[in-house]
Amino acid sequence: MLKLNMKWLAVSLCATSLCFGAVIGAASGAVSAAQNNPFSGALQQGQFPPPEEVFVLDYQQVDSLLTVSFEIREGFYLYQHRFGFEPEQLIHTQRPMPEGIEYKDEFFGDTVIYRDRVEFQVDLNQAERNQVLNVRYQGCADQGFCYPPATQTIFLRRTAGAGEAIPTTASPELSETDVAHEPRSPYRTVFWVAIAVIAIVGTRFIMSRKSR
Repeated sequence: MLKLNMKWLAVSLCATSLCFGAVIGAASGAVSAAQNNPFSGALQQGQFPPPEEVFVLDYQQVDSLLTVSFEIREGFYLYQHRFGFEPEQLIHTQRPMPEGIEYKDEFFGDTVIYRDRVEFQVDLNQAERNQVLNVRYQGCADQGFCYPPATQTIFLRRTAGAGEAIPTTASPELSETDVAHEPRSPYRTVFWVAIAVIAIVGTRFIMSRKSR
């Protein structure tokens, strides 16, 4: 009976060690995979500042024209094709992006990136004051870590939207026909007649004084 119990104990210990080894191996594999995947960020996120500190957003709105810029910290870069806006209904026209740096990326292949600073413009549709527009972006560090896609918030000013002119009221103008048929005041005619009479009488008086 004692021998039988010892055999079961040995089998149990062996099975336990095998299971524990499998768990350790799986965990090690997951850690290794996370370290080799720069987009996971699970282990590397603590080593780098948050994206809003690395990619500093600034913007300016003049009526329906919105100018967006990012100051990019040294040693980091942004992907050109990863910019976007939410909700898209607020965007009337996306103007051409500025020229960037051609880059051979491990994940995206041949792409374009920006370093130091990037600025671009969009034309807005109608928006209310303080309406929220989110700008999407994604960037990486030269050390191999890539941030997951991120967003920052823009608070818009009120605008009628691109192509929407503010209506103006034109002042009425008299046509030539209206001017031609405008009635003349009788007092104006009497005034000019009186002026003419005074001028004639005055001229005759001066001439009579000279003749004496």
